[in-house]
Amino acid sequence: MLTAEAVGQVRVHLDVEAFDFHMDVAPDADMRWVRASLAYLKMLGYEPIPLDEADPELLDDDWVRRYFVPIEPVEHRSELVIVAPRVAA
Repeated sequence: MLTAEAVGQVRVHLDVEAFDFHMDVAPDADMRWVRASLAYLKMLGYEPIPLDEADPELLDDDWVRRYFVPIEPVEHRSELVIVAPRVAA
């Protein structure tokens, strides 16, 4: 299982055993983090379930949850290195 969080604005949860793949986005999330997280998930081999098949969920904390599925077939696997951005002092 992989759980990751990007600066408190995007949470990614990938649980292969439970077949539970989702991304939670804070209401005030910077879209750069959302796009980066989507790109990261795509590199890992996951894509969002189309909106006509599953609506995003509004969570109790006002975050929005979007579910993902594995891409079939996953053609390119990469060794990923996550680098945190520099924050101005």
